[in-house]
Amino acid sequence: KKGLFISPGLGKSMGENEMKNAVLVSYSVSKWSNIRTDKKVSREVAEKYGIDTSDGSYKKRLIDSPLYKAITDAGQLGRDDYYSYTSPWSKGIAVCSVNALDVLTDKIESAKTAFNDAVDAFVAEWPELVEARRVKFGDLFKAGDYPTGSEVRAKFGIDFNVMPLDRDGHFDDIAEIVGTEVAQELAAKLSEQQTKQWAGAAKSAWTKLYSALKHAHDSLSKGQRLHGSSLDNLQELSDLLPVLNIANDPELDNRRRELNSLLRMYSIQSVQDKATRSKCAAEVHDIMAKINL
Repeated sequence: KKGLFISPGLGKSMGENEMKNAVLVSYSVSKWSNIRTDKKVSREVAEKYGIDTSDGSYKKRLIDSPLYKAITDAGQLGRDDYYSYTSPWSKGIAVCSVNALDVLTDKIESAKTAFNDAVDAFVAEWPELVEARRVKFGDLFKAGDYPTGSEVRAKFGIDFNVMPLDRDGHFDDIAEIVGTEVAQELAAKLSEQQTKQWAGAAKSAWTKLYSALKHAHDSLSKGQRLHGSSLDNLQELSDLLPVLNIANDPELDNRRRELNSLLRMYSIQSVQDKATRSKCAAEVHDIMAKINL
């Protein structure tokens, strides 16, 4: 029997139409670790001061180069974009609107290019970087801590994967193995699990909006110095909300429209005035008050 996967209430509780417009994505960065624990030095220190090695250890930064930081920064740039355009789903997995997938993919590819360029530059200087540490560390230098250039290159990478949110007929396939009744039970469990995950992912957009509004409200209310980025960040979030609103929640869209209206009324220059600042803070609070997390 086909259609076994679709259980009663699944489409309604999860928003079947919305789910068709979403995919699951994952992002991971692998790097050669630049930190090593020197067990010999750690033991010597422990013996000298009469403590156990579990109480502390001596760690070495194996390479001292801005090129390594450039690699880290490029990987983090991709991760920041990944978090900006997605909502949490499960450990290591996020949900992304298909409307945002092209933009997110382009941004990830840009980050990967910067990452790989930085890695290539790092590997090109690898022999010189290792030799510099040999001179710097002296007796603390351990050749075994340093792989070859090709080996260290293989330890760097960025993986971005796109997966379907579900697969029609999946439990039809396994029903032939475990039986229809067991397959139906599994389908019901998956339905319940995904309903919770979908609700959590949908709530994530509300949480991001509330956090951004609260940060702005606190800054405005406490008289802290406001930077241009304060309002820019709100605008960036407002621009992202349509793709973060995976459930097509009209109330979330209403809050976005209210935020856009507020951003059109106030500038970073205008809120330097105390009275205007207070009025802006009150209007931000009005939007926050309509959010029930």
